[in-house]
Order: sequence, then structure tokens, then C-alpha cells
Amino acid sequence: MQREGASALQVISDFDMILTRFAHEGKRCPTTYNILHNTNLISEECKAKMSNLVAHYYPIEIDSSKSVEEKIPHMVE
Repeated sequence: MQREGASALQVISDFDMILTRFAHEGKRCPTTYNILHNTNLISEECKAKMSNLVAHYYPIEIDSSKSVEEKIPHMVE
């Protein structure tokens, strides 16, 4: 329930492209990360934090030597 006078913010992120297209008319579609990173609506400080998070977690996500069970705690974190 939303309080009177409060604004609601909803964020839908699809970093692994389950909900969105990979390509459209032969061109690669941007990921949620790309859209957020390339906007002027987000501060440079926020973009730097996003880049640090990607640098830390993306290698874990794509590491084929780790099982899904090993990766889950990192993704929850």
C-alpha cells in the first residue's frame, strides 16, 4: 500500500535478456546496463559504482567452472 503523497518507483531490469530481445532487425539490442550507463540521468558516481559491480560479478556469472549453486550466493549478494 502506498502512502498518500508518496511516489512509487518501479525498476525492471533484465540484465540477462530473458524478458527482452537480443536483436531486432539484425541489430543488437542494448541491455539494461547499457541503457543506464549511457544516460545523462544517472550521476558519474553511480555509473562508476555500476561499473565496479559489473567488474566484480560478471566474471562470476559467466564462469563455466562454477556450478549454479556456487554462483547463487554471489548473485543474491
